[in-house]
Amino acid sequence: MSTLEDAEEALGKLIESGKIAQDADAVRMIAQSEDQDRFFKGGEYDESIFSNFCVMIVSQLNNADVHPHTKTKLLLVLNNCSMRRETRPLIFSAIKYIDEAMENSMREEGRMPFKPELGRMSEHMLVLLMRVQNYKIRAQEVLNFAESPSGSTQFAVQLLQAILLKQPKYEFELRVNCMTGMLGFTHPGTFFSDSGGDMCENDITDFQTKITEIYKHSKRMRVVDNVTHDIVDEMASNSPTLTQPIHAGITAMMKYITNLVEYHGNRDDNTDIYRRLLLPLMQEGAAGAIETEFIKSAVFPYMMRLVEEVAKIYGMDKTEVKVGSVNPLLVPQRPTPASVPAVVSQGLQTSFKFLSFVTYHMPAHQAQMVRFVNYHTFDMLSLPVSFIASNQHLYTSLIQMNVNIDAFSDDLPFDKAVEGTCKPETLRGQLEDIFTSLSVADLRGLQRKFIQSSKMEKDGCRVAKTKQSYTLVLEMMNTILTDKEAGRDTKLEPREEPTKAEYRLLGEVPDLSAKKISEIEGSSRPDKMPKPIVVNPHQEYEKLVEDNVPSRFRCALDGNLMKTPVRTPYGHVFDKHTITKWFEQSGQLCPITGKTLQPSDLEPDVTLSADITSWHIKEQAQTNQEDEFDVYTF
Repeated sequence: MSTLEDAEEALGKLIESGKIAQDADAVRMIAQSEDQDRFFKGGEYDESIFSNFCVMIVSQLNNADVHPHTKTKLLLVLNNCSMRRETRPLIFSAIKYIDEAMENSMREEGRMPFKPELGRMSEHMLVLLMRVQNYKIRAQEVLNFAESPSGSTQFAVQLLQAILLKQPKYEFELRVNCMTGMLGFTHPGTFFSDSGGDMCENDITDFQTKITEIYKHSKRMRVVDNVTHDIVDEMASNSPTLTQPIHAGITAMMKYITNLVEYHGNRDDNTDIYRRLLLPLMQEGAAGAIETEFIKSAVFPYMMRLVEEVAKIYGMDKTEVKVGSVNPLLVPQRPTPASVPAVVSQGLQTSFKFLSFVTYHMPAHQAQMVRFVNYHTFDMLSLPVSFIASNQHLYTSLIQMNVNIDAFSDDLPFDKAVEGTCKPETLRGQLEDIFTSLSVADLRGLQRKFIQSSKMEKDGCRVAKTKQSYTLVLEMMNTILTDKEAGRDTKLEPREEPTKAEYRLLGEVPDLSAKKISEIEGSSRPDKMPKPIVVNPHQEYEKLVEDNVPSRFRCALDGNLMKTPVRTPYGHVFDKHTITKWFEQSGQLCPITGKTLQPSDLEPDVTLSADITSWHIKEQAQTNQEDEFDVYTF
């Protein structure tokens, strides 16, 4: 007996005789269903027979007399069958009738000694649910399911991670569903979905505590590193195509990492170190350093492939671009190019936001090592103005990422940067060309989005407004807008004629191999002190954009939304990281009064910190990041 008809007939006779399924029966059906081609006769099977087979298995799952381990094996039979996509609607129809007896069995089996060769019933049931719902199961559904055996968010997340890391691996689409589910558990929109906006302090503390638990478990299980290998392998096996699951998987992980750090309950631990160490660098002498290949091996190649896809749509992938002169590609090479797929623009947006997040306040010697992304910036700025004008949010994130590594500034000596980077003057020139080519309305819209996102700091977005590049971008926008509105042509500064090596669009990829800081020339901190921070020099520009951030939540030094507020004896409140940078650059003086101020004088404002966290989480709870993954089809 090896076909579906054989298995259905044998199970039917067993039930008709008043008997229940035993281990031997389940093991036999597992072996039969593993040979998919023979079991389903190469696809020529009777759907009504399969439907009846599923109903009979569910009847055994609902039978209180069937042993839990036998039920686990019966779930394996259904999971084997679910590998054929066309069977899933019939399986889904059958398992809707699973009742309380099955739930009780899951609880009982969860208390039994674990058998690695068999796995847990909860794991196999969740895998089945993911498949029959086309890999679109959400965090809230996982939590509802997990409440039966354990009733905890922690159990639900660990169950998802266990499935994600299972060996041998499940199909990539299913692992991506685990990633999107894990993301859902780290976002306030899921946690507070039933609150109706009514959250008390204990609710928010509970949320942060759960995020801390997820964060620690993710580090312990090396989730990011394992996912990186999955994504890299999938991109390699599907080259040159980026499949929908690849898009969904890598964007989900970028958001997941951001949320873990953003909503972590303990702001004084090593979360900031963890964020920085996601970069493709090797920290020497950093105690407890966590190394990951995620950005180096997954994010950068993914971003490069997305840029390439956009260039191909506009017929620019084979075009030689002269870097450093007026952009010759302001008019598309194709008269009516196809629209850029939503998954591509969303992937670029997420990548730029994520890189802005991890490079925020990056030390200067590390920023030099990441400057090779400038060439990808040049590629993006070489795309037609029509694309730039219609994707202002994307370009806002792109500019913010370059601000954080001070890519438009000459503060970092170019001759000491990583070989293969794009000169700051070249990027400034290209940015000028783009701003000049935009209409007044489009440039004004881009300016407002840039300022607004820099003030609001949503979705983990971080902009180092103390960088010279931030001022350069704002002044450039303002100058060009003033000239345009006055009807004057903007006079660009003459630029040095580029060398042949600077002709490119989608040129050679720089070596992304991790290097020790000591191996890079000039990687030590520059002897010359950076220019002192000026107390919020951007007020005149920021007044152009209103936001709903309470003024008491802003740092008195740079106007940013604070993360860790500290109060001085003089009554001023600063973000701890910002005032620390001030001390490093300008000495131990109060930036407001000019009086002596030492780090030991700073007192954490615990009440204000709690108010800021509460406000921020309530703002984010108005959305659900899982909604963004509805655009993907598997």
